[in-house]
Amino acid sequence: MAEPAKDRDRPLILVTEDITDARELFQIYLESEGFEVVTAANGREAVQRAQDIRPDVVVMDLSMPIMDGFSATEQLKNDVRTRDIPVVALSGHVMAQHTARAREAGCDTILPKPSALTDVAAKIRTMLHPAKARR
Repeated sequence: MAEPAKDRDRPLILVTEDITDARELFQIYLESEGFEVVTAANGREAVQRAQDIRPDVVVMDLSMPIMDGFSATEQLKNDVRTRDIPVVALSGHVMAQHTARAREAGCDTILPKPSALTDVAAKIRTMLHPAKARR
């Protein structure tokens, strides 16, 4: 998993969520927790932004229009520029087949939707510092 880029003051998080209010809530909360946040409204936009800005972690809604989070994650994980960026998936579909599909797409971890914002922030920190989290 990728360590945060050294030339940034704060870890850069890309939040991909199609619901405007939820996307803005994630951004406001995560910025209050010390992260720099960029957003995307669909999977296609997320792939382009990730390629352009190389975030430290991607938070990916799995059910979105235009391109879903499964396809977007597959594209990110198949691209040498973005394959090492951890992806935290958010899904309202918690059935075993959805979890398996998310793992197959390359999601590093999956949180149920809705999740408490504190849980999302904690998972992002775990993805930023995996060695520290294992202690």
